[in-house]
Amino acid sequence: MSQKNLVLLWAQEFNEKTGTLPDTNNVWTYDIGSKFDGWGNQELEYYTDHSAATDGQGNLVINATRIPDGHEALGEFPHLEFLSTRMHTKNHYAFKYGRIEARIKMPAGQGTWPALWMLGTSFGDKEWPHCGEIDIVEVGDDKHLLHCTLHGPDYFGDNGLAGPTSRPESDFSADFNTYAIEWLPGKIDWYFNDELVASKTEADAIARQSHWVFDEEFFLIANLAMGGTFVPGGIDPKLDSATFTIDYIRHYAINGVGNVRRVS
Repeated sequence: MSQKNLVLLWAQEFNEKTGTLPDTNNVWTYDIGSKFDGWGNQELEYYTDHSAATDGQGNLVINATRIPDGHEALGEFPHLEFLSTRMHTKNHYAFKYGRIEARIKMPAGQGTWPALWMLGTSFGDKEWPHCGEIDIVEVGDDKHLLHCTLHGPDYFGDNGLAGPTSRPESDFSADFNTYAIEWLPGKIDWYFNDELVASKTEADAIARQSHWVFDEEFFLIANLAMGGTFVPGGIDPKLDSATFTIDYIRHYAINGVGNVRRVS
């Protein structure tokens, strides 16, 4: 990074007073509820507009908690187990290229599925995965594996580009770590605490007899899912809550390459 000129273009620092909800007027939009297929992954959470707030120490905490008996969500989805939050910038900000970096403390507990990721702003007009998906970081069953993956036409799901990076010495839930991508035309690199851990280029998509869909604008998503296909070990029945803690999310231009656009 010392040879790169980074210019900060956009940031969420989460320095507000304790209990402040994400700014839905200017930055974030919530996904609310569930789907009968658990957002396509058999997930077991119901997303709310009140399960994420600042802690007064410079962090946003997404808190997944057991759904209490009698909760209205169980009337429609009686199989669900947790309340949580999924929030995105689609209605407010779009990003193209640059370095996107976040300092995160992952949740502890079997069954948690935290993720910071991106979808192409064409999502809705184009079906997934044709819109493109960039997984900056997600952690599934194996709490020593970072998943840094691209999903696009003919390379999605278990067949995505990149994949898991083992860090057997790391406990991602014990402390904060920095996760980042450096995204340039035709190439995306992933970093863990400023160490390059994965890299994919347009040539990798062509090798799958497909095409690269990452030279377009994308929006950011942060969520804490519970259960689902990515955590086949299931949820620990003794787990009553889990916290996904984000110190900051920042977007930089790299040597003048990178743009953030205000959508509304």
